[in-house]
Amino acid sequence: MDAYLAGVCDGIPGAGGWGAVLRYGTHERELHGGESAPTTVRLMVGTAAIEALERLTRPVAVRLHAASTTASTDLVDTAFQQRLNTASQPHRVEWVSVAAEGSTPMIARAKVLARQGMLSVIRHSDTRCVHDLILDQCWRCRPRPTGFPARVAITSGGAVFHLSEGCRALHEAGGRSNDAAGLGAT
Repeated sequence: MDAYLAGVCDGIPGAGGWGAVLRYGTHERELHGGESAPTTVRLMVGTAAIEALERLTRPVAVRLHAASTTASTDLVDTAFQQRLNTASQPHRVEWVSVAAEGSTPMIARAKVLARQGMLSVIRHSDTRCVHDLILDQCWRCRPRPTGFPARVAITSGGAVFHLSEGCRALHEAGGRSNDAAGLGAT
């Protein structure tokens, strides 16, 4: 059995999608889904692997095909790694790394499915700002926490930036404030 896997993200990290094409002999099955919370391509490929393995009805030898930059069981999130290990246990799993530039037609199909998964969650859960980004991920348009002045922007990763051109800290620190509250000296 072969499973061709792909993951995509809208931003790094950003909303993501995963896709898988399962092939056993002449039988094929396509799977896809998405995650609206910020994620990474590697986690989306891992999710595709988990979803593919969990759909199998009996133990089997499985080759998981993915781009070389993501074909890995070395995931940072230990809870996610445990879920992947659990899904893999009844099977004989082999990861097959495919060079990104030499992507196969099956991985290209999986990538189309991943984009469908990502777009479905974006359309249903998040609105886009004027910069065509998910509103919560745009540092200019995302809603500010109570108490933050209009001259402060916060990225989805929590970095705080000044927006005032006359701000001394803006020029001295290259635009980024080290003040956790974002209220640095101006």
